[in-house]
Amino acid sequence: MPIMPGEEPTQLEKAFERYRIAQAVLRGHRKPSLLEVEAALESRVELFRCLVESGWQAPAAVTRQIDLDAALVAQPHGSLGG
Repeated sequence: MPIMPGEEPTQLEKAFERYRIAQAVLRGHRKPSLLEVEAALESRVELFRCLVESGWQAPAAVTRQIDLDAALVAQPHGSLGG
């Protein structure tokens, strides 16, 4: 009988998995779609939010980049293209 994990994945684990998948999609395309780029930004912002909530202290340069990413994510859907 296989051993099944007893716990649901944490928010941090879910965020990391979403980020990992989004990055894999970007690496798989020569020219990713706007939706794929937006998904990657959203997943990165979510991952770093979870990391900070877990107690991680982000370096200043990372914080600035994530703030920029979050501002881009807040734009209306599809507006990153121009």
